[in-house]
Amino acid sequence: MSGTPPPERGSTSLTERWWWTAVVPIALGLVVVVYQLSAMLRGEGVWLNTVILVLGGASVGWGLLLLSRAWQVEQERRARDR
Repeated sequence: MSGTPPPERGSTSLTERWWWTAVVPIALGLVVVVYQLSAMLRGEGVWLNTVILVLGGASVGWGLLLLSRAWQVEQERRARDR
């Protein structure tokens, strides 16, 4: 027998939340886009900055797609649990 009480119902780890997987590529993509865009707006950018900027944008788009799908699954789960 362990002295640690069982976790309360409703205490969910951050990485187990429905939106977590989608937020990571969105946040990463936004950081990349802002960083590359700032270099380009200062006139210091080269063509590779544009490539990386597009990849960052693709990461944001992919994350938004994941978020949309995860939200649909979450809505179905919530409807089922009612």
